[in-house]
Amino acid sequence: MHMCDLIFQYIFARFGNNDDRMSGPVKNKHQIIEQLFHDHYQQLFYYAYDLTKDEEASKDLVNEAFVLLLEKMDELKDIRLDGYLFVSIRNRCLSYLEKQRRDNRYRDYCLTVLTEEDDDYWMTMDERIKEMSNVIESMPERTQFVLQQCYFEDRTYQEVANMLGITTDGVKHHIVKAFQKLRNHFNVKKR
Repeated sequence: MHMCDLIFQYIFARFGNNDDRMSGPVKNKHQIIEQLFHDHYQQLFYYAYDLTKDEEASKDLVNEAFVLLLEKMDELKDIRLDGYLFVSIRNRCLSYLEKQRRDNRYRDYCLTVLTEEDDDYWMTMDERIKEMSNVIESMPERTQFVLQQCYFEDRTYQEVANMLGITTDGVKHHIVKAFQKLRNHFNVKKR
């Protein structure tokens, strides 16, 4: 089966193509989309690829344009649908490229920040983590357990309460006690 046929089947699977449900105008809409798809998919793909230089993104953008056309077709009276598709592809590609530019700029920023951090920074962070571990280890065993389950194992207060046979208020009490001890310890260290 040709790739265009597979993509077209996907579009109709999403919106349905059951003849029992379709009356005259809806059936004509699907036939128009099918004809446009077979006539223009390849051109639209290459147009998108020329703009994005990304094969998978181009396929997705063209498919999205056809899905949008199918959704909005009733609103698009007295308009050349092939022209609409080309404009839609251009706009989608420009949005895609702008998003890629923003993502790349953010990635570059993160890399710059990470590389600017020196070894002293990471050593300080490592020392603070060790210090925090020591403070947690000095807490009562049950408080350590509650803290570990809620914040390192991502369990809910209710799950931890059930495990220990206590109420969720009891779990909250242990959490408050643990954070208070951590805050007090690090505030003393900062002075």
